[in-house]
Amino acid sequence: MSSGLAESALLFSARDAAAFLGISLTTFRDHVAADVPLVRIGRRVLYDRRDLQHWIDDRKASREPPPMPLARTSARAEQILAYLRSK
Repeated sequence: MSSGLAESALLFSARDAAAFLGISLTTFRDHVAADVPLVRIGRRVLYDRRDLQHWIDDRKASREPPPMPLARTSARAEQILAYLRSK
């Protein structure tokens, strides 16, 4: 994929899509291709630049820490809490 072509191309082969994302073709096939819609033209399988960009945007990490998971309580603890609440 030449740089001039990369800037103007709307559809990429799997190899060019991998290069666009900066990953190997194997990594693209194993971890990306199933999550990105494809475009079939005859026997060719192509990927839309906008869909690849959307895939990137969906995976950008937030700088905010993830929310803390709610504490899980056992069934016995739930029984004790229910008993205490009823008094």
